[in-house]
Amino acid sequence: MLAGHLLELGDTAALKKLIKKYAEDGSAAWLYTQALLAFQDKDADADQIAKDAWQSNDHVPAVLAGTQPLAASRSGYITMGGEDEAAYYVEEYGDAWKAAPGAVEWLASVTRNLPRRKRGAKSRA
Repeated sequence: MLAGHLLELGDTAALKKLIKKYAEDGSAAWLYTQALLAFQDKDADADQIAKDAWQSNDHVPAVLAGTQPLAASRSGYITMGGEDEAAYYVEEYGDAWKAAPGAVEWLASVTRNLPRRKRGAKSRA
């Protein structure tokens, strides 16, 4: 929540400090927010940061771009890597992405040809 508020306030210095403090966090919210900051800073590693974020949740770019619908959680819980996590992220952080000119298009371009994450195979009876 704090990251979202700092992003909304435009306090990128405090947000970067917070991200550094919790660098081990691998959630989509954390990783995609890092990707957005890297894009805004024109960081040479921005593409790789976006690809790392993709590994945590491959739904976020399409939901941000509006090519995949929001799929809210039905259980009240968030599925890490799931469509509901992507929906939550876009609801909370989507305005920041849309406020950064070219950010959504950049993310879509970087992740367009990446392979979808493999999810658990269903067993057949």
